[in-house]
Amino acid sequence: MRTPAEGARFVISGRLLRRGVDGLSVDTQLKDLVSGGVYPLVLATFKSEDDVARSDLPMRVLRAMVHRREEVVLAQAQRPGHRPNGVELLYMAWSDYNLARSEAELDRAGARFEEVLRIDPTSVFARVGRSVVCLQMFTRLHCASPAVRLDTCERLIRELYARAPENLDAMQAMAGLLTWRGKADEAIWLLRKSLELSPSHRMGNPMMASVLVKQGRFDEAGPYLETTRSWAERRTEHGPSDKRRQAYNYQLFADAAFLQGRDGEAREWLRRWAAEMPDNGRPYLMLAAMDALQDRGEEARANLARHRELLPRSTVRYVGMLYPLPSPEAIEIARARLLDGARKAGLPEGD
Repeated sequence: MRTPAEGARFVISGRLLRRGVDGLSVDTQLKDLVSGGVYPLVLATFKSEDDVARSDLPMRVLRAMVHRREEVVLAQAQRPGHRPNGVELLYMAWSDYNLARSEAELDRAGARFEEVLRIDPTSVFARVGRSVVCLQMFTRLHCASPAVRLDTCERLIRELYARAPENLDAMQAMAGLLTWRGKADEAIWLLRKSLELSPSHRMGNPMMASVLVKQGRFDEAGPYLETTRSWAERRTEHGPSDKRRQAYNYQLFADAAFLQGRDGEAREWLRRWAAEMPDNGRPYLMLAAMDALQDRGEEARANLARHRELLPRSTVRYVGMLYPLPSPEAIEIARARLLDGARKAGLPEGD
């Protein structure tokens, strides 16, 4: 089978069906021009045309199309005896990244992005992937030497950004780097620029909210938090990449509550995160710290044991890097409280 000569492999089609006097349904499908396969996307019913115009149907169709396209390409790439081409390897790399639950799985994603770059050194998508894998290694507490890892990430991201400064993913990767380097104002400027280009971006909004929250700018963070919550609550529409984003969102919601002294709300978000993703070690850290601060020794030890089981390289100093300074005094006090709780729960200090 070959991709059509004009280059397009997939097209979206749809039908508009009247329902009663004013109601209507929109039925959308994805068609594979190579195999001829037709795959359902979104079937939505509305009371009126105005409801359609006010809805987020275009975003729902886009997300469904992305997930379905990934399924189709990955199924072809993983056929027995088939040697994946560069495009298929790129899809496999992103799939590995989105589904990664461990350091080894992130390493595999990074290796596949490197393989794509050997085939096509100009691939911006592969450079984005390589950069975000590096950042995820850092933020997920997988690094034996986090400062060294961050230096590596900086080299990769600056190389990416120099090649594609107007690429949204490159902007956001650079904003992430600036955040961890303690340059919040520069990160905010870059995120604002990216959100001007794509106001509903699924990572741009939570990233902006996170930077503002860690600077104590909660009123400014509000609209971005609300947008993020509206997506986070629609879990039935989520695909593999959205599960990864959901973990980021839960950390954001817990941070926003904890840094404002709302420990009960933070605990609820963390428990929800741990219940939905029990193999993610990060919620157990803040739970352990809050338990220790409230003299709930048994719970603190249990949560920290689970955290250390899943993330053995975590230390007090490493966690502190994820709440970078400088920040306003109130945030520095909350940060110190979190680290004191982690220390009291038994988290090693680190080098």
